[in-house]
Amino acid sequence: MKFITVIALSFMIALSLNAQKTLKRYRSISGDSIDNNLVEIFVNSTSASSTTDILKFKTIFDLTDKGQQAAISGKTNNQISELLNKKFLLDQSKKNSVIDLTTINIRITFSISRMVNYSDKKKLSAYDRIENLNYSFKLDPGIDKKVIFTKWNKYTTEYGTLDIGTLEYNQSFSASLDVTGKIGASASSKNSEKEGDNTSELTSTLGSDLSGTAKTAYNTSRKENQNIKYSFLQLTGSIEEREFNIHQQGTRETDLAGNVSIDLSVKVPEDDILCTSFTNLFKENNVYNSPELVQMTHTRYYIPDTLLLKNGVKGILSYDFVVRHILKKANTFPEFDDKICFIKGNNSKSSTLIKSTDLKVPVYFIKLELPDKIQSLTFTENNKNLVIHFLSYIDALDFKKWLLYNISNMTTDSLLISGKTISFDGISLTSDEVKQNTSNILIDGV
Repeated sequence: MKFITVIALSFMIALSLNAQKTLKRYRSISGDSIDNNLVEIFVNSTSASSTTDILKFKTIFDLTDKGQQAAISGKTNNQISELLNKKFLLDQSKKNSVIDLTTINIRITFSISRMVNYSDKKKLSAYDRIENLNYSFKLDPGIDKKVIFTKWNKYTTEYGTLDIGTLEYNQSFSASLDVTGKIGASASSKNSEKEGDNTSELTSTLGSDLSGTAKTAYNTSRKENQNIKYSFLQLTGSIEEREFNIHQQGTRETDLAGNVSIDLSVKVPEDDILCTSFTNLFKENNVYNSPELVQMTHTRYYIPDTLLLKNGVKGILSYDFVVRHILKKANTFPEFDDKICFIKGNNSKSSTLIKSTDLKVPVYFIKLELPDKIQSLTFTENNKNLVIHFLSYIDALDFKKWLLYNISNMTTDSLLISGKTISFDGISLTSDEVKQNTSNILIDGV
C-alpha cells in the first residue's frame, strides 16, 4: 500500500509541476542588450494656421440653400452671374482694431520605425516589436525665450480602442487512489496520449488481499479567437513652456512602430504692421464708385518677428526605447510561449518644428517702378506718408484695379479717401510721372 501511495503521489506532483498556472507574456527571458540604432524617429510638422481668421468677406456660396434661393430669386441671368462673383464684406465694426497672429497651430507627426538587420540572424525576428517608448522635444536654448508652447489639443495614432479578440486557456488536473481487496499479485500500466490530453493509469497488486489503483489526468485545451478589430496604445504626455514629453506603452502583440501626431500651439515673438482695408470700391454691377464713396479703415496686426527667428523654430528630439526581441518562438500566435530578451537604446537629434518660411505672414503693397527709384503707395497721417499694406492679395488687386481707373479719370489735383491723401510717397497720382507709367504700377510682397 505504501508503495502504491508513493507512486500515485509522484505522478500527481510531476504533472502538477508541468501544469501552467497563469497566462504569461513570455516563456523565459534572457539578459538585456543595448542597441541605440534599432529604433529611429523622424519629425514632420505642418503649420495649420494662425489662431485668427483674417477673412474679410464671404460669397453667396457661404449662404444656406434657402439663402442662396432667396438671393437669386427674381433676378435676371446677368444679375445672377454678377451675384455669383460678388464678395460680401463682413461687419468690420465688431472686429478688434488689433489682431494677434503670433500664436501658430501646427501638427507634428512622429514617424517611428524599427530598423531590421537582415544580415544578423541573431537580431532578426519577424515577431519583434517596440514595447516601450519615451520621447521628448525641447526647444533649442538659442531660440528666443518668447517662443513657448501654449497648449496641445489631442493625440492621433493609427490605432483606436482595444478590442483585440479573446484567448481562452483551460486546464485541469485530477488524481485518485483506490484500494481494494484482491487475491494474488500483479502489476499493469496503461498510457494514452493525444494532443492536448495526456492520461496515465497504473495498477499494482501486492500480497494476497490488497490492490491499489492510482489515476492521474492532465488536460489542457487552448482556443484562439484572434478577431483583431482595433489595437490600443497606452499613451500619456506632459507639456511645459519649452518642452513636451510623450510616453507610449504597447499592449500585447501591438508594435509601437507607426505614426503619432499631436496638435500643438506655439507662441512666437511679435512684430507689428498696420494694414489697410478699402470698402465700397464698386457698385453691384461692377461700376467704379467715386473716391468720396470709398471708405478706408486700418487694423494693426501682430505678426511673427522673422528677424528673431531667421532659422525657424528648432529643438532637440530625445528618445529611449525597449524592443521585445524573440529568441525562440513556438508555432503559435500568442506571446506567452516565446523565449525573449529586451533590447534597450536611446538617441537624440536636432529637428525643426516650424520653418522660417512658415512663420512669414504674407503682406502686400502697391508700388510704382520708375527708372531711378521705386515709390510705394501711401496715405497721409499726421503729415507723414505711411505705406498702404494689404493682408490679402485679392484686396490689393481690387484696389489696384480701382486705382488705375481713377488715375485715368481724375479731375482733381489729388486723390482723397476718408479725408486722407493717397499718393506714391508724395508723388501725386495726377502727375505726368504717374500717368505715363501706369504699366509699372505693380503689386509686391513684403
